[in-house]
Amino acid sequence: MSQQTLSGKKGRQAVTVTLLVKSDDVTTVTAACFDLTSTLGIRREEIARSILRREEVTVYVGEQPYRVKVAFRPSGPTAKIEMDDLAASGLPLAEQKQVRQLAEAKALEMVAQ
Repeated sequence: MSQQTLSGKKGRQAVTVTLLVKSDDVTTVTAACFDLTSTLGIRREEIARSILRREEVTVYVGEQPYRVKVAFRPSGPTAKIEMDDLAASGLPLAEQKQVRQLAEAKALEMVAQ
């Protein structure tokens, strides 16, 4: 869900709400929107989504394990460390940057094998 304030007719303040809803739930969610808001109309559109193949690998930098998410893009794989793991390490920011780069490089090596 996202919500955005905007100006409506005659300069009145209005709010637009965007919901992503599974196809099976559209009728139920639409009814709830009509019951719970003052709206008189709802715009709906079906959206398709393309998803890259992803994989999570665990790499070790020193003795510390880090989860890294690898996405397989058309131009080749990319890696991104799990930021919660990095933050939990308690390392200073400069060291975190080095660990991130090393962990992501190790993850890319793993998936290339």
